[in-house]
Amino acid sequence: MSSGVLVAVLISSAGAYAAPPSESPAAPSPGVVPPGVVPPVPPPPFALELDSGVDLVDDLTEARADLRAARRRMCGLAAEHARLSRAAATEGRLRREAEGRVTRAAAAEVAAAGDVRRLAVRAYMHGSPELVNAALGSFSSSDGVVAVTRNLRLLEQIGDDRTDDLVDARSAHREAEGAAARHARLASRYLSSRDSAAKKLEAEFVAASVAAKRIEANERAADQWHRLAVSSSSPILGPSRLNDKDLASFVRESGLTPKTTVTIEELARMFIEEGAAEGVRGDVAWAQSILETGFFTLPGGKVRPSDNNFAGIGACDSCERGHVFPDARTGVRAQMQLLRTYADGEVGIGGFAHAAVLPGSLRLGFRGFVRSWWDLGGRWASGPDYGSHVYDIYLRIVAAAVHSGGTTGGRVRTP
Repeated sequence: MSSGVLVAVLISSAGAYAAPPSESPAAPSPGVVPPGVVPPVPPPPFALELDSGVDLVDDLTEARADLRAARRRMCGLAAEHARLSRAAATEGRLRREAEGRVTRAAAAEVAAAGDVRRLAVRAYMHGSPELVNAALGSFSSSDGVVAVTRNLRLLEQIGDDRTDDLVDARSAHREAEGAAARHARLASRYLSSRDSAAKKLEAEFVAASVAAKRIEANERAADQWHRLAVSSSSPILGPSRLNDKDLASFVRESGLTPKTTVTIEELARMFIEEGAAEGVRGDVAWAQSILETGFFTLPGGKVRPSDNNFAGIGACDSCERGHVFPDARTGVRAQMQLLRTYADGEVGIGGFAHAAVLPGSLRLGFRGFVRSWWDLGGRWASGPDYGSHVYDIYLRIVAAAVHSGGTTGGRVRTP
């Protein structure tokens, strides 16, 4: 099939958006089928609960957030552990240096005390009992440095400076002992804090391991979920299987030239990001946009390339023109939020990841009943088999990605 024919088929398959925000149907209604036309046969129902993809996305998102948080805390604790180890090592070195000074100061004190003894003998030989008693009193460490200093001042009468040497030696000895004790206490405190940080680091490692196992289990569940999502009966809400490169490559390989306000690679990345933000399968929404826009070529109609409207939003059968969005991301966001609104009857004005682009769409009466892509027929577009056309394109994108090696085993891909 040539590119021109393919675009023509896609455009003829895409219907106008059937329920603009101003309309509010009171109850769910089946796809509109013209009189005399046999309605399409719906595909077999999805094998799992239609909200299972939402639960999967939520748990996977939470596990990834837990893993990131645990890793951040591990980095902080590892840095704190290293800092405390360095501090403890420094205090240990300072304690050893102080202990060396204690040894030297003790030796100096002993030497100074010997000099004072000799001074006392000389004083005795000069017949000065008071000087002798003062010298002997200076040997008692219990007197303290002040008392020793007071007593030794009496010996200064004979003009000898060795009494000052003893005072200085004793002061240096006590100071060195105090420094050694202080550094020992600090080293012990740092080591205790380091051990506490090590225990916390170990606990965070366990938390990170648990989160990693949850991610692995959820990715296995996602593989199974995607293996079952083989028809348009599959949910609108859930995880994407493909990544932005898979999506852009499919459009590039069509041989057509997209007419978009950003590159097709940038646009594909927005679909994955905005879809993930709203819990919508952004890769299937990409297939929807291919159907609506003819591979983003927008060959005429009620939507122009500059409108940044990739899903025919507001381009109803009786409307002159569809919605115009200021930039590509806003247009993608509107599409994802509208799909979320269709599928989730509980979402409110503040329930989106970002500010609501089309708040009026929350008044749609059938919201919450459009759970699968098949359900879009007659609601998003007038054709009853609209969802089947969307999903057929999506399955072609998947097949192309698997063939090119872009996706392996249905593994969920993240941008």
